[in-house]
Formats: sequence, structure tokens, C-alpha cells
Amino acid sequence: MSLFAFQHEPLKAIKYAIYLMCFWSVISSLVARKIIYTDKLALWMMGLSITFSLVLLFVHFVINAQPLSVRPNFWEYFRFGNPIHVCMLLVFFTVTGIMALPDRLKPVLGSIVILTILVIQSLFQTRSGIAGLLGAGAFLILVVVSNKCNIGKAGIMAAVVVVIGGVLINQMNFFDVLMARGESYRLELYRISWSEYQACNWLTGCGYGYDFKSTLAGGHPVAHPHSIYSSLLIYLGPLSLIALLALQLRAFFANWKMMSPWFYGVAASSAFFFLDGKNILDNLNITWICLVLPLAIIDGQTRISKESKK
Repeated sequence: MSLFAFQHEPLKAIKYAIYLMCFWSVISSLVARKIIYTDKLALWMMGLSITFSLVLLFVHFVINAQPLSVRPNFWEYFRFGNPIHVCMLLVFFTVTGIMALPDRLKPVLGSIVILTILVIQSLFQTRSGIAGLLGAGAFLILVVVSNKCNIGKAGIMAAVVVVIGGVLINQMNFFDVLMARGESYRLELYRISWSEYQACNWLTGCGYGYDFKSTLAGGHPVAHPHSIYSSLLIYLGPLSLIALLALQLRAFFANWKMMSPWFYGVAASSAFFFLDGKNILDNLNITWICLVLPLAIIDGQTRISKESKK
């Protein structure tokens, strides 16, 4: 499919496909050989996320004395180009790390960390990060429901988060802040993406570099589909989309047996990449870190599990 995506640059197509396969193979092999200790990695990622979040909150609220409704100049502070991508990383690091914590620390520390990350998401007015938290939460609920002995404990934890979160949301005018950046046009984007895909080759898609012919309401141009799933369909065709969904489904069933913290990262990234994301065939990018990386780690963990059964 990559050759069709870069019809005028076949070498780039081959290069990016090799990059992706090498990245997957290296990560999976390092995990399978137990060179990477995945739980420790998840905890270090969460620690980095918490440290970054606290520094950011201190700079914004204490040093600059800015209200929540003012979106900080992310580039000026931290020299990162895309605050939405950084918010995605914070969510991905956080939910993975929380699930790697010892069971006795998950309820209290996990609730505190999630509420902190919630403030960060509202500070940068990103709805994609919120979707990631909801995706991980939905998977957690599914796990809890399947294990009846934990329902009472999980219910108490959920009630505490809802009460505290509700008070914070009310005091911060959370929903007004999230809508401050305006209409996201997601439903219209999905409709346009589907319509323009149908005008291209149904098997190979439209290819990267495709310029959308339709515009959004008000004449706004469409830069890209703003969903990794729509992007795969329109740029690479349905086979690439089916391949990604198959990998996610495979990881889901494999994880159900070993309960890896990394699948919570997959659940979060699967949700926020539904609302954002451009491509997978590229140099190392946000999609590789938040989606390909945890899927490759779960693949390595699955290989360990199979070896231990022999």
C-alpha cells in the first residue's frame, strides 16, 4: 500500500515502510529478550509526565499568574511545536504508568494524577486528550466488570473521582474552556473524507499529498482528515485500516490474558487518534510513540508468554 501512497516518490514509500517495520521489530525483540523492563519504563514515563505537568502548572499559575482561560505559549516555554501532541503524550504516559503501579497505590495516586492531567488538558483546550482519558477509562470499566470482586472498590474510586472532578469542572468552567478554541468540525471532516475517498481508487486510496477539494463550513480548507483511521482510509486505502484494526484487536485479546498496563495506553491512543492524527508512514512521530510503540511492546510480551508455556 505504501507504494500507492507515494506514487511519485517510490523510494520514500519503501523507506518509510522499512522504518516502521524496523521500529516494530526492534521494540518487540527488546521486550521479548527482557532487555526492556516494560513496567519500569511505564513508571518512568508517568514520572516524567507528572514532573512536566507540575512545572507547567507552576509556571502558568504562579510565575505568570495567568487564569485557566488563557492558553499558554507552549513554544516559548518548552520549545515544543505542538501542544496538542504533548497533551496526548501526557495522557498516554499517565494512564500506562498508573496501571503499572502496585495495586495499593492505584486508587489514590491514580486519581490525583488523572485530575492533574485533566487540568493540563483544559489549560491547552485540547479535546483529543480528554478522549484518550475516556478511552482508557472505558477499558478499565470493561476490565472491572469482568472481575466482580473488584466492583465495589472500583465503584468507590469512580465516585471519588466524579465528585472531586465535578467540583473542579464547575469551578474552572471546564466545558466553556474546552470550547474556547471554537468548532472542531470533526463530523463534517469525516463526511468529507468519506466522500472524497469514494472518488479515489477504492483499493489504494488517494495517496499522500492528496489535496482535498471540499471545504468546511465558512470556506475553511481541509488540511487533513484529523483522524488516523480516516487518514489510513483516504491516503492508503481500506487494507491499511483493516491491518491497524486487526493489530489492535489482536492486542486486545492477547492483553485479556496477561493484563498488560500498555493496553491502557493503546486504549487511550485509539480514542484520541479517532479525533486527531495524520499518518503512520513517516519518520518517527506521535502515532509511532502512542500507538505503534505499545502495540509492539504487547507483541513482545505475548512472545514471552508463549515461550514460558513451552
